[in-house]
Amino acid sequence: MDREITDNENAVGLSEIGIRRKDLQTVALFGLYVSQPGRNRRNRRLHVLFGRGIRRICRIYREAILRDEIAVLSLGTRPDCLGDEIMELLQELNRIKPVWIELGLQTIHEKTALRINRGYPLPVFEEAVRKLKQAGLQVIVHVILSLPGEEREDMLETARYLSGLNPGIDGIKLQMLNILEGTAMAEEYKEHPFPLLTMEEYAEIVCEMIRILPDDIVVHRMTGDGPGNLLIAPEWVRNKKKVLNTIHRRLRDIG
Repeated sequence: MDREITDNENAVGLSEIGIRRKDLQTVALFGLYVSQPGRNRRNRRLHVLFGRGIRRICRIYREAILRDEIAVLSLGTRPDCLGDEIMELLQELNRIKPVWIELGLQTIHEKTALRINRGYPLPVFEEAVRKLKQAGLQVIVHVILSLPGEEREDMLETARYLSGLNPGIDGIKLQMLNILEGTAMAEEYKEHPFPLLTMEEYAEIVCEMIRILPDDIVVHRMTGDGPGNLLIAPEWVRNKKKVLNTIHRRLRDIG
């Protein structure tokens, strides 16, 4: 299968204090959140953390991207957090070094989006991709598998949708749903447990999604692991090496 697949362990996080460096060339990862009326408590907290206005955000990002060891600036955000000032900043940074924008789509299905409180409809995502691509930025999309109520075909429909998007995305990150302590979904799961994919089922769907996606969409991540002390289910995600080996073995088998 001729495509680029990475599970990037060289990406690091930065703060105003400095950089934790794992390689000479590094991807700088940030979360970009701008609070807006009606946002939940988490986003208001993140606005305080990253915020105090656009000027502070600009200073942090410019400081990061100008470091010699930084090859790419990667910003994770919501599609509804890309106002005019942010877009101007992203274009300015992209003229210095490549900027990747990671958008949390998770699913294309509105029923699921409402259930997980994603907070925006699909057209908002489509408009964000259009604006980012028009500005010359790389777009990476996050997708979660095994969301409550979704069957195998629902997940594959998300992959097909992303494959046909115009303008097209540049990369994708796949993630198994993690039920974490202290979340609304954890409470729902405890009261009314819903089925979660087994490791084998997850590997099969990931491989089918990779088959569906065009070769020019880079698979940046095939699995992830949340905080172990908060994980309720599924237990198998704790063994990331075993999950990746299962996926790689299946990819070899299907050729």
